[in-house]
Amino acid sequence: MATYARAKRGLVMLSEILAEKLKDDRIVCHAMHPGWVATPGVKQSLPRFYRYMQPVLRDPHQGADTVVWLAAAKEPATITGKFWFDRELHATDVLPWTRASAAERQKLIEWLSGRTPTFLVKGT
Repeated sequence: MATYARAKRGLVMLSEILAEKLKDDRIVCHAMHPGWVATPGVKQSLPRFYRYMQPVLRDPHQGADTVVWLAAAKEPATITGKFWFDRELHATDVLPWTRASAAERQKLIEWLSGRTPTFLVKGT
């Protein structure tokens, strides 16, 4: 669960970084959460969670709803760098001390630099 949370946080940070870098090119970047979806990955990775939560897990169509909406709707195209859940904006920093610092954002960029387009790497 902790690894998933860190990866999700990294994706949110990356979408914010991309949104900032690409805003002058009128490219919109967002992150979203599909909710907990009954997928083979959840079943295999978190079997006990899956067993107990299966009655309330979303089906794949429900999980895909927000990302499809983000790609097609007009509202998300008017802003950039946001985090969405169930077609609604959500804060990316629940608690003040969870906000990513400039150093943490740079560390993420450096870690990804071998896997990321060069325009994201500082100094290029």
